[in-house]
Amino acid sequence: MMFTVLFTSIGRRVELVQAFKKSYETIGLKARILGTDAEPSLAPASCFVDQSFTVPKINDKSYIDSLLAICSKEKVDLLIPLFEPE
Repeated sequence: MMFTVLFTSIGRRVELVQAFKKSYETIGLKARILGTDAEPSLAPASCFVDQSFTVPKINDKSYIDSLLAICSKEKVDLLIPLFEPE
């Protein structure tokens, strides 16, 4: 069974993504780690997820709908919201 996790606003959270991957490997769970960001090409953590997605900025009215669409299409089991106001 494949477990799918989606992190939002992945930005610079490289260590967090790596920790999740290591934990899954340690317990023998197969997992896909996905990430979203308004600009994944500028987000270092996007290099460490299995797949990244571009979403609108968090204050955009279509933000939630875009997350729901990704969750549905990718069969996300766990969504972990991350956000830091800058």
